Parts: sequence; structure tokens; C-alpha cells
Amino acid sequence: MPEVSFDDRSFLVDGRRIWLVSGTIHYARTPRGLWRSRVRAAKQAGLNCIETCVLWNAHEREPGTFDFTGDNDLRAFVQLIADEGLYCVLRPGPFVGDAFDFGGLPAYLSSNDDDSGQPIRLREGHPPFMEASDRYLRAVFEQVGDLQINAPEAGPIVLMQVEHQWNCGNPEQGQAYLERLTSMMRQHGCTVPIVNCNNLWQAVDGTIDAWSGSSDLPAMMRQLAHIQPKAPAMVMALGTGGYDCWASQGGQGGQQVSAATLAYRLAGLIGIGA
Repeated sequence: MPEVSFDDRSFLVDGRRIWLVSGTIHYARTPRGLWRSRVRAAKQAGLNCIETCVLWNAHEREPGTFDFTGDNDLRAFVQLIADEGLYCVLRPGPFVGDAFDFGGLPAYLSSNDDDSGQPIRLREGHPPFMEASDRYLRAVFEQVGDLQINAPEAGPIVLMQVEHQWNCGNPEQGQAYLERLTSMMRQHGCTVPIVNCNNLWQAVDGTIDAWSGSSDLPAMMRQLAHIQPKAPAMVMALGTGGYDCWASQGGQGGQQVSAATLAYRLAGLIGIGA
């Protein structure tokens, strides 16, 4: 089976260098009938990888009851990426970002209490939250664990990300939460490299630091390269504009980055080997 590794320049599959140029498609927010056209459009644009996040609140609306069917068929989406000859970066969270309702966490977590009657504390090492996260991650790996690139079937998943933008700067909770999540992912079968995306607020043992942002990227990548000289400098979340939302001011929605500005920023990344 293929082996995934990395050095200061790039990731490697069986010793062959790969530079990941990825675009995001949210399968659970896209009608299944449009999946292939979206993936092919990304491929035609020159991308070689699809990044997708797993929305916990789409798959487990009630504790212990999971739905991986229809528009929620994670396995089918990852297999489609493989059919189109692309790599996949998977972000199982559990928190996947503020672009999603409740960050992708299921609503039942906000209405449940722990054994002492206190609300469940989210995104930290509170046992009830960690137990629910463990149940969820186990279900995700049962769906797609064998679709990792270094699994016997040699699927398209080449990287995974733990959590997203946990910018708390709390080493105690970082260990109790982020490092525990990373350990859970490994225990449930993650065999590819794991990245974090905390903009250096919190180091996570066993992961590669990645960046989230869209400006001053050459300087940020030099900082990453200095801090982790044996891993590639990588931007995991390159924003192309603001989010559309209800009641946007003037009805204009999120402000988008111009094509020329985006091309300039990408050229800066390419120029320094990120």
C-alpha cells in the first residue's frame, strides 16, 4: 500500500512529491446530483485536491443515531473524488468553522447537561463532550477509514485536519482537548498526516501546523517554516471573501476578493514554495 510522508518542501506518496492545490466543496450542503459537476469544475480549474469538512450536525441530529445517506453520503462523495483522479483532504472537526450553524456541532449538545446538571462545555476536554466526539469520530472512520491513500484500497484521502481555528492559547485545554482529539483519530484508524489550523496559537503534538488567512501569506509561511523546519508550509484555509448571510447590509452579502488580488496572493505562496 502507498506510504505518505513529508519533508520541509512537500508531502510525498511513495517518495513522489505532490503539491496539493485544493478547493473546498461541502458535500452535505450541495445536492448529491451536483457533486460530480462541482468536482469536475474544480479539476478543470487546475486543482488536484478537494477539501471537505464533515458536518457532525448533519450526520447525528439525535445522540447515537447517524445518517450517512443521500446528500449526507460521505463515503460516496469521497469515492467520487477518487473516480475523478483527485486527492482529498478531510476535516472531521468536530468543530469545523464559523461558516456553519453552531460550527457544525449538533444542536443536542447545547440542550444536554452533564451528570451534575451543568451544561456541556463545548470545544474543551469536558468528559461528556469528549465522549460524544469519540462516538462521532468512530462513526466517521467506519465510513471512510479504508479510503485513506495508505489503506489497502488506496483511496484519495491524503491528509486530515483536527478541529479548526482553536485560537485559545490555553496549553492545559489544548492538551486535554486537541491532543485527545488527535489521539482519538489515530485510535479510530487515521493513518495519514494530521494538520491543525490554529495560526500557531496552540501547538498540538503529532500534527503539522497550518495557517488560516488570506493576507501577508509569504511572511506567515516563512514563520511557519522557521517554527517547523521539517514540515511543509501550508495554508489550510485561504479565504476568497466574506460569507453571505441573512439580512446582509444593503443585501449585498459577503464582500469577495477580486480575481487579480487572489491570483497575486496565490503567486506569493507559490513563489516561496508553500
